Amino acid sequence: MAKTTRRKKSTVKKSVVTLQQSEIAPSKTVNRFPKRPVIIGVVVLVLGSLIYFGKGLFIAAVVNGQPISRISVVSELENRNGKSVLNEFVINSLIEQEAKRKKINVSDKEVSDELVKIEQSVNSQGATLDDLLAQQGMTKDSLKSAVKVQLLATKLVNNNIKVTDKEIDDYINTQKAQLTAAGGTSDSLPSRDQAKSDLVQQKLQSEIQTLITDLKNKAKISYFVGY
Repeated sequence: MAKTTRRKKSTVKKSVVTLQQSEIAPSKTVNRFPKRPVIIGVVVLVLGSLIYFGKGLFIAAVVNGQPISRISVVSELENRNGKSVLNEFVINSLIEQEAKRKKINVSDKEVSDELVKIEQSVNSQGATLDDLLAQQGMTKDSLKSAVKVQLLATKLVNNNIKVTDKEIDDYINTQKAQLTAAGGTSDSLPSRDQAKSDLVQQKLQSEIQTLITDLKNKAKISYFVGY
């Protein structure tokens, strides 16, 4: 009788283990497979959203159902103007680095004051700053950046700008000779203050060009695209 009882208990234990395993195994199988379709669905949804909302990132235009890729437009623009635009970025970076090295700064007020002068000059010629920027393909933010770099460059070379009285006299005499040859009158001659201002601007541009050439020669510039 004792042997029979032990056999029954052993049989019951085996039955319980088998039942537990059969209950656990199906639950694992059920939870494993639905994940993949869900992930695929999420990926498709994200890609669809990117294509719909970010189509401007990939497609520049569609002509009668035929798309024009944005990369083709960018590539053409680079071929036409890439070299000059890249060179401008290089120059701006060199000037900003040199100004930082020499602890030269330009305030927001200085930039704003210069922008006011530019706008006044444009308005005096019967145009508007917005129209001029549109013609040049610029924005006000890009103009601000250009003005800031120009002011930094001016401060870097400003100590080298000196105009003598003789240079002013020579400049006025040269203008007078040109006016006489063209049949003009002395009324069109610049004043000494205007002559000095013109000479300062000429020397300023010359000094900035010299500065840029010097900075380029000293800099380590690595180009990864060729135009």
